[in-house]
Amino acid sequence: MVSGNDDSDGGILSGGNIKISDGLVRGIVYVLLGIIAGAVAVLLGIRAFAGLILLIKFLKAGLNDKLIIRYSIYCKNKRRFDKEFRTRINYNEQITHIYDKKKEKLMKKNPDKARLLEESFDLERIVDIIDRAGFSNREISREEYDYVCDVLF
Repeated sequence: MVSGNDDSDGGILSGGNIKISDGLVRGIVYVLLGIIAGAVAVLLGIRAFAGLILLIKFLKAGLNDKLIIRYSIYCKNKRRFDKEFRTRINYNEQITHIYDKKKEKLMKKNPDKARLLEESFDLERIVDIIDRAGFSNREISREEYDYVCDVLF
């Protein structure tokens, strides 16, 4: 027997005077999800494009620019995860901090390699090479580039 006291609204939500069908709600949700997915795709695309441009610049750059690009990317990442590094302002402080952290990590894993790093570390030379790479017209040598990369990165 069918009674007239059925409380179901047949797919329509009633809230005062507003009636919204299930299909309309589902459509709105799909549109919002599409907008969010599109925004995420655009942001990822912009980031990937910026990374591709940086890679092309790096591949075409001379040793001076390559060193500065590597150093700036390294420092940017270091600032993101290392609170102490954020307080380091000049090359001396930054490089000393990088060296100390690298040495500390190597002492735990491979003490012999840490001793080699300690013997080869020359703060004044590294700062001079980075200064010349960033602020001078003179090109640094391949040996200087490799030395800084081996010690710091």
